[in-house]
Amino acid sequence: MRRLVYPLYLLETVPPGRLLEITARRIGRAVGDLLPAGQPPTEREILDSFGARSVDALPSAFARPVPGEWAFHDVERLRAAARGIFTVLRVDAERTMREAERLWRGELDVFGRRVSVPREHRTVQEASPSWKAIAWERCPRTGTRFVNGRSPPGVDPKDAWAVGRLEHVVRLSLAALLGDRDEWADAALDWMLDLVQAPRGIQWAVPMEVALRGANMAFALRAIAATAVLERRPRALLLVLRGLEEHSAFVARRLEDTLAVPNNHLLSNVVGLMVMGALVPGLGRLRARALRQVPQFFRLVSQQILDDGFGFEASVGYHRLALELFTLGVLSCRALGLAVPAEVEARLRAAFLASERLADGRGEAPQIGDADSGRALPFVERHARDHRHLRGVGKMLLDGPPAEPSPETFWLFGPHEVGRSGALRRGDDALHAAGIYVMRSARTSVCIACGPNGTGGTGTHGHNDKLSVEICIDGHRVVADPGSGRYTSDPVLRDRLRGTAHHSTAMVDGEEQQPFLPGRLFALPERAHARCLVWEAKRDTSRFVGEHAGYSRLPSPVLHRREVVLRRRDGIVLITDDFLGPGTHRLEVRYLLPFPMSAVRIRKASSSEHHSLGRTIGWVVEVLRERRAIAILASPIAPVLEEGIYAEGYGLLAPATIVVFREHALLPAKIRTVVSPVFR
Repeated sequence: MRRLVYPLYLLETVPPGRLLEITARRIGRAVGDLLPAGQPPTEREILDSFGARSVDALPSAFARPVPGEWAFHDVERLRAAARGIFTVLRVDAERTMREAERLWRGELDVFGRRVSVPREHRTVQEASPSWKAIAWERCPRTGTRFVNGRSPPGVDPKDAWAVGRLEHVVRLSLAALLGDRDEWADAALDWMLDLVQAPRGIQWAVPMEVALRGANMAFALRAIAATAVLERRPRALLLVLRGLEEHSAFVARRLEDTLAVPNNHLLSNVVGLMVMGALVPGLGRLRARALRQVPQFFRLVSQQILDDGFGFEASVGYHRLALELFTLGVLSCRALGLAVPAEVEARLRAAFLASERLADGRGEAPQIGDADSGRALPFVERHARDHRHLRGVGKMLLDGPPAEPSPETFWLFGPHEVGRSGALRRGDDALHAAGIYVMRSARTSVCIACGPNGTGGTGTHGHNDKLSVEICIDGHRVVADPGSGRYTSDPVLRDRLRGTAHHSTAMVDGEEQQPFLPGRLFALPERAHARCLVWEAKRDTSRFVGEHAGYSRLPSPVLHRREVVLRRRDGIVLITDDFLGPGTHRLEVRYLLPFPMSAVRIRKASSSEHHSLGRTIGWVVEVLRERRAIAILASPIAPVLEEGIYAEGYGLLAPATIVVFREHALLPAKIRTVVSPVFR
């Protein structure tokens, strides 16, 4: 019966017309899969499409400028962008070249872990003589083989997809321009040749992966065209172009538009097709498919950006991914000769601003919802929490220079007038539609999650994090969100890190705020209905009051209400959790500290702390860094420490400590805690 919960929920929440539409689409797609696929273009068709009389003439024809404002439209502008990065962003340029040297040796990072890509005996036509074929059907982390495009238990397909997206190949191609190293461009071409000739399996299991890979192949080819490599290897270019056409055709036939609520997968499909068609318009089929996606792209912008600019999936990480995809979509539209409606640009302006308004006391984005470290602008490696480049990208995209420089602004827009780097954001920010509230003082920032589950209430990437907080003190993240460990390869870990117990909020009777559905790792139907009751940003204090009804389903229903007050003068955070309803319950207020237990110490409160913290407290939890306290948590209730897990990015697991203030109480009841800087 529990397995019927989600279908019944969809029947309640999704309009009947939409359900009929996706059912018809799925049937049509199944029938279409039975029909023979279209044939890839012949050699003569590819040559004719670029106006090349022979294969040897193809590289120069391909390297001609294509329409568009981005630097990739013209090889001369790409070379100028490389010179600009080397002048203005020398550290980024050197980092990209160091990565290229590792890639040239076959070493790359997969979610923070250095791996040597697995190889196999297979002929790769037109590859360099020293090239050894990649074993695309083996997990780069474990070596386990995928079978028929499926993952064996415990093996994460995202590890393979991280290699198959070819983001590193884009950086390898750009590094060839930065360092004037044709051997890196040769290697980038070999990577693409290898993949387009490899047996189809796990790398073709999800259209989103194929679409993003196709876009990255288009970027890499344009970058390699700015070197001398294609002139030496025209037949290699021919094979990759044929493979690019197959990528485009595959995605167009399998658009991920059959979900109850379209999400980032469909957006990636649409934008991938648009980028391929805009950067390689010489292949007429690519351009035609791209043009057909433009109306849908405009609809997705409107559907997937909330009124306050935040992405509709209730995930800060996926907000970054979506915003990067929207950027590529707009640039593709302009390159295809189509105007972007004013309302679409207005939505995007709000989305860029929302990203800026999320910055915490470290200048990074908080972790709310899933964080799989996904990117659509692969020109430089970035930390999962790093949104800083989006400020300059948004300025260049919507207003023009001067703009804060980044590798992304140079590679996308070419050399430009450089604006000043932004300082840490001051004051408070509220994204009411997203339910994200940020308080800031000179020493402390607090981010509060009080929003819907996202994706139209289906909660694909949402967590049980209602009224959870992240707190930074003096540049240290003291209280954190757990992030995302793994997805399908470890269902237990998946639910653990999206569960209530790993978030810095309250738990009642050991229950989840909202129940998980068996077998549905990407579903969390909206049951808590979190809402903000009070939001006050005054000169001396910030105050938030919110509540959620996730525990109203208990035999003795409980309403959880939380008040958070930030005192600006000293950076102290006062948190009051109210539990309203009948009966006696086990109440827990939990805080996840991104530190191992060895960095946490419990002691009795001193008399001076009673006075300075402004509350009656009995116990103090010290957070230590290099044996020195950097922050404290305090409460009248004796704390208990539990071992936890913290993921700074997808799969980057580290030990964490969960501080639990627990009591059995007859309701109504309160639990008060304080999170404070250390005063010396």
